[in-house]
Amino acid sequence: MAHPDSKIIYLRDQIASAAKPAGKRAKVQSMYDQYPLPFFDGKRRCAWSAKATGRYFDGFETGRVTLDEYLRRTVFYREHTFTPDDFKKFMFDQSQPFPDSLDFLKKLAQTRRYMLASLNNESKELNEYRIKTFRLRNYFEAFFSSCYLALRKPNIEIYKLALKIAQREPEECVMIDDRGLNLETAKEIGMNIIQFRSVAQLRGDLEKLHIVAD
Repeated sequence: MAHPDSKIIYLRDQIASAAKPAGKRAKVQSMYDQYPLPFFDGKRRCAWSAKATGRYFDGFETGRVTLDEYLRRTVFYREHTFTPDDFKKFMFDQSQPFPDSLDFLKKLAQTRRYMLASLNNESKELNEYRIKTFRLRNYFEAFFSSCYLALRKPNIEIYKLALKIAQREPEECVMIDDRGLNLETAKEIGMNIIQFRSVAQLRGDLEKLHIVAD
């Protein structure tokens, strides 16, 4: 456990491992070639995804809808040339490690001066896949994930609940996220915030808060 006077650091775990955005437009086209679904087709994407996925997505990320049910309602409501297992494997395969981020996370964890916790929006199945595959339990002491807390960022209640469970005051904590909207709420309740852009930038910003990995 971390020293009781040390800061708790909340990170969005996708900073360490996520679906790599290697050429977003090319990636979407590649997905559409492999799985010709309307929400991968740029010409029809917005209208279809708003209608078909919107009503289920919140439940999917807050643990009320399973991955199987989500896919059954949004993809496999009609026949396809690929199976649900094919598509789930494709989804899981999009998660790839960010070696530089994981290395820095490992160094932070090894100091044992800080409590590291993940505060992220993710479905149960994808969340647990990443935790297991990238051995995130080696770095994080807690996972305050939307699928477990039944709340999603930037809802202020998920931040308050994470603070209650960790038994920390907002000013004792640092919230790190790559999305500005998620940081606005954290700042409103008094947490220190850092918007992630690169490992080098994160290291520098943490040092300003007297948090070092060496």
